[in-house]
Amino acid sequence: MKYTHFENGRYRKRDPEYMRRKSTRHNPRHNAISAITYKKAGGYKLYFALPKDERLRYRAMATKQYDQENLKDLIYNIAPPRNWTRTKRKLPKVDRPKSIRVTKTQVNDPRGFVYIFKDHMKDVGLVADRRVLKIGSSYNVQKRLDEANVWGDFESVYESEEVADCAKLEKEAHQSLRKYQIKGEWFKVSEDIAINTIKEIVNESFNHAVAS
Repeated sequence: MKYTHFENGRYRKRDPEYMRRKSTRHNPRHNAISAITYKKAGGYKLYFALPKDERLRYRAMATKQYDQENLKDLIYNIAPPRNWTRTKRKLPKVDRPKSIRVTKTQVNDPRGFVYIFKDHMKDVGLVADRRVLKIGSSYNVQKRLDEANVWGDFESVYESEEVADCAKLEKEAHQSLRKYQIKGEWFKVSEDIAINTIKEIVNESFNHAVAS
């Protein structure tokens, strides 16, 4: 007959229920649930003074609470909550007529703005003055920011004044910042350099229009 050893030096016949309890003594989940259970019952002694069905009820409540709390932690670690309200300013847009049907009549209005979005998901590991910025153009910057935040975590750090052809201005800005370009609309450059570059292009365009 097999026996198992107790901590106090006494021996006892191997019992499946005893072995099950012993195997959970160093289980963090089991210990955490036990702590919650005793707290709900008002203490260790009060818990074990309850009938078995009451003890099982307290245990079930504690298990549910533990699992809910740990599920929240797991979700937070996988996908931490983003700050959807980083940009407090009201972003600009052009009031333009709506398309009647895209297949028949489409609005041809090149007015708009060039924007700079800071990508907070790509800031890790970069020096403070060289952030990953998205430089693009849109007639409705707020709408574009909302769309971008569906798949990323962006903040608008600059919007140009309204220009006659925002796509053209965007293309010129990309060419001027080509040495900082990662790919497409993505640039690894300081905010000051990007903003000042766009402002210079806007001023040049304005002066050229006045001169003409």
